[in-house]
Amino acid sequence: MKADLAADIWRLNALGHLPDELQEQLEAAGYAAWCVVFSPRHLVNDTPLWARFLHREFRHCYAFRQMTAETTLVINQVGEALLPNLCPLPLGFYVDATLKSGRTVLVTIRPRPQPRPFLRGPMTCVETVKSLLGIRAWWIITPRQLARLLCADGAIALQAKGT
Repeated sequence: MKADLAADIWRLNALGHLPDELQEQLEAAGYAAWCVVFSPRHLVNDTPLWARFLHREFRHCYAFRQMTAETTLVINQVGEALLPNLCPLPLGFYVDATLKSGRTVLVTIRPRPQPRPFLRGPMTCVETVKSLLGIRAWWIITPRQLARLLCADGAIALQAKGT
């Protein structure tokens, strides 16, 4: 199913949102399309010591997805706080603004996580995104490792318009 939907997701740049029929098709099949953002800078004012060891283009990650054609759900783990936010912006607007700010955006289609107990590592931005996507790979601990895993699993990198 993921291969069939790749072309439709690629149209996200042109349409500004996922087509309603695609959104319904994903929901009915038990899948969800998530955009995962990788940022070159950490969002906490005082950068932690361990952040020095991260790749300079992959220091933070968070995820967002379309809820309706005019609403975007953003899930962001910043420091000790989990910040869920329902933005009254279309997904395409949010994607464009994110790409223009120099961040990497990967679109992935994953089955909804099953409610099974699983011992997770410390709640970092990577653990939060892995939990949203149902990834149980304990060895993935940095944003760059997560990006590589998603790309190997068929995630699509979005490009800024005009590039």
